[in-house]
Amino acid sequence: MKVILESVRDALSVPLDAAKLLWRYLPQLITVICLSLAVRAAVLWLAVVISEYSPLAATLIFPFAPLSVMTGVIACFWIMQPSMEFFGGETRFSKLDKTTLLTVGGLLIPFLTVYSSHGLLRDDARTFVYDSVTIEVATSFLDYDFGRSFINSGWLFAGFLISIVVLRKLIGALQLGERAFGVATAAAYLEVLWMATASLSITSNFEKVRVWILSRQGIGPVWDSIVTAKDWIVAHTWVIGAVIGWLWNNAAQIGNFIVVPFAWLTLGAVVYNTSLTRKEDSSEPDTSGEEDAVPPLQTVADAPIEGPAERGKLSPHAEQKMWADYGRRYSEAAFRTTRDMLDNAAQPLVGPFRNAWRNFKTLAVAGAVPMLTFCLVFVLASGAELGVIYALRAIIKPLALGTITIGLEPYVLVLARAVYFLVALPLVVAALDRFLNAEYAEAEDADENTDEIQGEEPDAESTVPASQAGEK
Repeated sequence: MKVILESVRDALSVPLDAAKLLWRYLPQLITVICLSLAVRAAVLWLAVVISEYSPLAATLIFPFAPLSVMTGVIACFWIMQPSMEFFGGETRFSKLDKTTLLTVGGLLIPFLTVYSSHGLLRDDARTFVYDSVTIEVATSFLDYDFGRSFINSGWLFAGFLISIVVLRKLIGALQLGERAFGVATAAAYLEVLWMATASLSITSNFEKVRVWILSRQGIGPVWDSIVTAKDWIVAHTWVIGAVIGWLWNNAAQIGNFIVVPFAWLTLGAVVYNTSLTRKEDSSEPDTSGEEDAVPPLQTVADAPIEGPAERGKLSPHAEQKMWADYGRRYSEAAFRTTRDMLDNAAQPLVGPFRNAWRNFKTLAVAGAVPMLTFCLVFVLASGAELGVIYALRAIIKPLALGTITIGLEPYVLVLARAVYFLVALPLVVAALDRFLNAEYAEAEDADENTDEIQGEEPDAESTVPASQAGEK
């Protein structure tokens, strides 16, 4: 019974620590999250108003909405840092100075990856488009201008995207973001602008692109054959078919069960200027096996074509060994190229499972059961957001307030998003603290054992000559 209780306590350690963090920092978290969501709503409102006169200006204003939320979330991570056991109650940022501003600017771009992959950027764009279209329908009676929200077609759109990408690459190549907070923020702004406009254009034209791809002679019949074979297997193999059909429909969701929480943990590690693996923090290069190592990015095209210019000076044995080494490198490069091609070909189905398994092995350092519990509770945090929406709608709808109900809908969505962040962020910090303690403690134990072994070897060697000298 005691073992069972300890197992349950260990499994629930992350949610319990998250609840303690939420209780301890609830006023600060509510203040920061509400301020960031208020700025987001103000930016979206301004973009909707401006879109009536200029879709380009509205498109340029929109990125400040997700940037405000991302800045607020980064601040929430810093607020909870003193309670993390791994950092010993210390915090790196206690005042708003140049270093803090530069750090915020540098964190916006890596944070954008998590923000967009979790669907938050898509929700911002959807809110903007929905409000713009709603106002257009309510105020126009003859001619609707549904293109007032984003510029997403034509030569103007193509030139717009190319300009954004060029500016972003210039900032990255010249490392201008490391010199000034304004430039770092501008780089993040361009990244949001690129992702928002491109993703919205792809979403609005997705069906056209899909139909065009499947109508190609070399793709359409192959895809139809795959779908037909899958349907036949599902219909005629009972349990096996049911499993295959379920995996076919839910592969991405299964991967997200591990991948999305792992991405949040990685982001938290970046915010705290550390990493999920101690090897990434080590500044000493690994030189073990340097002579036999093949460059990790080497492919068949990179393999050497000719031997050294002085090959005529080598002995027959040395020249034979040299060409044998080249042959080995060719084989390894060819194997790597083939493996990458197969990985890319199998990515739609195998990719989510492979990424989930790799991330799970990393998280298992802190205990498989506690980290799986964290992943489950983190996924359920999205359910908390939906629960708030459904509960408030169930309360408001019976009132039959008509247009007032429509006016209350944005507040319902903002409150639900605030609840999501209040649940998710303490979970990430608690899980990250447990993981970093386990990862770095294990690495330190391994280093200590290595040092002890290396310290014992010279003593053993030094005693042998002494004994031999005594005998002599």
